[in-house]
Amino acid sequence: MSARLLLKLTALRKEASLKSKYLTFLYTILLWLHDHILEPIAKPVRQFIHGIRNLIVWFPDIWKDRQWDRYFIYRLLYKKLVLMEKFFNSKKAMTVKSTERAQEMRRCVKILERLLDDNYAKKEWENHDKKWGTPIFNFTLIEGREGYSELEIEYPNVRTEEDEEQRRKEFSELIREEYHQRQQDLDNLFKILRENVEGWWD
Repeated sequence: MSARLLLKLTALRKEASLKSKYLTFLYTILLWLHDHILEPIAKPVRQFIHGIRNLIVWFPDIWKDRQWDRYFIYRLLYKKLVLMEKFFNSKKAMTVKSTERAQEMRRCVKILERLLDDNYAKKEWENHDKKWGTPIFNFTLIEGREGYSELEIEYPNVRTEEDEEQRRKEFSELIREEYHQRQQDLDNLFKILRENVEGWWD
């Protein structure tokens, strides 16, 4: 708000200089008051209010954050880009290409949504389970190791050793396909960031 007021006062002073010396003097006084009295008081207040808003907006995400894996990195980056996209799409943004910048951020947000959902090769996995049956998870306690158990996964439609060999082969192919799709999204995400992030300022 203060920056807009300053620009407006500056424009009015230029306009007044063409009309009257008295108006020019008046607007010069107003600019001085803005720079030396109003702004020194208003700026800390604005920053304090903005900081409180930041705490409110980020608190749920910080509260749930953990130092465990990539998911939490994606989550924080997702939140940051959503907020920046909203700002660059708003009337508060002053840069000329703000809408274009927001579109670049939107592309990153969509990729991060897929990374967070982590449903890569979803159709292929559905076909796998449809062919071999919904997996059954069996946990067996390990003798002599209290609190530990061994996991065995059974597929109802696996009836022979040949079936199991084929299922394992298809399973490995699905893992590779899932990894490939995820890496494509990561490559695209960081490509967009690398090529555009230096221009994301206002």
